Amino acid sequence: MSYRSPSQDNDKRPLCGNESKDTEGQCRPRKRKNVAESVSKTKLGQLFLRWYDEILVFFRTLAVSLDPLFFYVPVIKEDKKCIGLNKVLWNTAVVSRSVIDVVFLVHFVVKFMIRPHKREKGPRLLRSIMFKVLVILPIPQVVMPIIFSEMRRTKSSNITILNSVILLQYGPRVYHIYQQWKKLIRKKESKDKASQWFKASWNLSLYILAGHVLGAFWYFFSTQRLAACWHKACEIHGVEISFNCDHSFRNLSFLDDFCPIDTPNPSTFDFGIFLEARQSGSLESTNYLPKAFYCFWWGMRNLSSFGSNLQTSSYIWENIFALGISIFGLLLFLYFIGNLQIFMEWRTTKQQKWRKRQYNLKLWMSNHGFDRTARKEIIDYIGKSYKADEDVNVETIIPHLPTKLRRAVNHHFCFKLLKEVSFITACPFEDILIE
Repeated sequence: MSYRSPSQDNDKRPLCGNESKDTEGQCRPRKRKNVAESVSKTKLGQLFLRWYDEILVFFRTLAVSLDPLFFYVPVIKEDKKCIGLNKVLWNTAVVSRSVIDVVFLVHFVVKFMIRPHKREKGPRLLRSIMFKVLVILPIPQVVMPIIFSEMRRTKSSNITILNSVILLQYGPRVYHIYQQWKKLIRKKESKDKASQWFKASWNLSLYILAGHVLGAFWYFFSTQRLAACWHKACEIHGVEISFNCDHSFRNLSFLDDFCPIDTPNPSTFDFGIFLEARQSGSLESTNYLPKAFYCFWWGMRNLSSFGSNLQTSSYIWENIFALGISIFGLLLFLYFIGNLQIFMEWRTTKQQKWRKRQYNLKLWMSNHGFDRTARKEIIDYIGKSYKADEDVNVETIIPHLPTKLRRAVNHHFCFKLLKEVSFITACPFEDILIE
């Protein structure tokens, strides 16, 4: 018979290392503290996590609304026949875009730290990462200076490719808004009045945002078409010149003859839908707000009319732009009509439920012989205390009625029964007994 010391027994027990022991001495893995749990312990963290999706939708919408600032940077100087840059607007656009990109980058990191259980796997994860990287790449900060340089060169042949690069990122950024919005709708799947107003305000903001973006593109493409006209005039006259405003005075009167403002000649160069931008003086204006509001009005006007009033030239990219306005306006219209139909169906269902509830309530009170005053008070109370689509059991709401109304209902139900008892009939304190 051998004796084993406690120390020897302890040596035979399993070493848990980073794991903890349960009541039976067995090792069990320690629970790792989730970042989300540590954040949610504070009241501020709980509030942040609750409104996280709303904040994300706001920043994504803000990002798309601030990107058009880059398109208003070029300024046409007709007196010098050159293309200048609004440096204040450029700095504002770069700083705002950089801040938004940092916010998206933080979100990209936080999503994989706070919500590890929601991470995609395999090819889906790779597509998700590539999509998010494309959204936060500083493409306008890099590509826009190249476009401005191309516009002021003697010959410009890469403008279309560079424009496509800008649009390549703009599409995913808009889709990001739609994606997060659908997620927010599923999260807030509700039929109350606040939810419906939230959806209505979003629909209006989406329409306004579309008009703002289209107006900015229209201004930007107008400057490019004027630069293309100048390039064509120089090519015909055999002149090689840069349209940089830093150059000294030059005699470029032939540009006025080839690209006139008041009496355009479509046979030499047709500006199409971009002629209005030049004739309105928007291309020469250095004041951002009047120029932006005019372009915004142009975008809203043609978006609401599906581009039916646009008189285009034979330039293919101009027709593609006009066609995009028409299709996008039609899609927005169908989207709004669909939401309006859903809202009307919701209102109709709500009214039907309210009428049915009133009918059942009146039938119940009529069967129990309530007088007109009590009926009105009960209906008013239920209408104020319960939602229109909320089910109400009339037999269980009596304890929740106001004191005076509850006493009247109890008196109505119980007094007839109590009066059948001889002792109660002789008692002068009927109301006290009923209560």
